[in-house]
Amino acid sequence: MVVAGRRKSIAFFIALGVLLIAVSLLLYVGWVLLDWRTGILVFWACCCWPPSSAGWCLNTTFLVRESGATSSTTPFINAVTHELKTRSLRSA
Repeated sequence: MVVAGRRKSIAFFIALGVLLIAVSLLLYVGWVLLDWRTGILVFWACCCWPPSSAGWCLNTTFLVRESGATSSTTPFINAVTHELKTRSLRSA
């Protein structure tokens, strides 16, 4: 049950990251490469910048938290694997 919730959470943050990259690239292409410094692009840039910044912060926080969760479970998994291997060698 927990695994399905975690997968949905990871899928959400992957989709969020892809969306943020797409918005950033669209604004970059319009602003720098095409030199569209008109009112509508400035408006969209001002509208997209705060949610984009919040999204980047949220995504970074999630990645740091996931990294910490992974690093805390790795020693446990290694200990259990070692115990299972040594028990199977003893019984053989």
